[in-house]
Amino acid sequence: MRRRRQDRQEDQAVRLGVGDECEAFLAGGMVEYQTATGRPIAGWAWLNRLAHARGAELLIIASGGFESDPPPWRDALAYLAREALERAETQGGITQVQRQLLVPLELQLIGDPAALRMRPGELVARVLDVLHGAGQTGPQYRS
Repeated sequence: MRRRRQDRQEDQAVRLGVGDECEAFLAGGMVEYQTATGRPIAGWAWLNRLAHARGAELLIIASGGFESDPPPWRDALAYLAREALERAETQGGITQVQRQLLVPLELQLIGDPAALRMRPGELVARVLDVLHGAGQTGPQYRS
């Protein structure tokens, strides 16, 4: 009986971890989640913040972001947030830009092992391609 109880406790701990990760993903908090869990921050995680940010948070990102973010990523996200907001003016709002353009790109990058090492400039290029209709031609990362 003791072994079964321990197994159930371990299963519950795994489920809670997965639940926390899912919650972070849907809230645009993968950078913070990966930092808090001691994981290296994946390049696509920075896009997660843009793809799921709402209102005031997106404006904060566009105006220079969060001081705790490394400057290259902070600058890249600020630029991309401004571009996304500009595109939103003709795309039916920021939610439409996120759902139709940013989230699909995010999901594509999650499945690409090379996106773990993506640099800020590479993310900028990929997001701009999507925002400005150039489409996606597959991974374009440097090793």
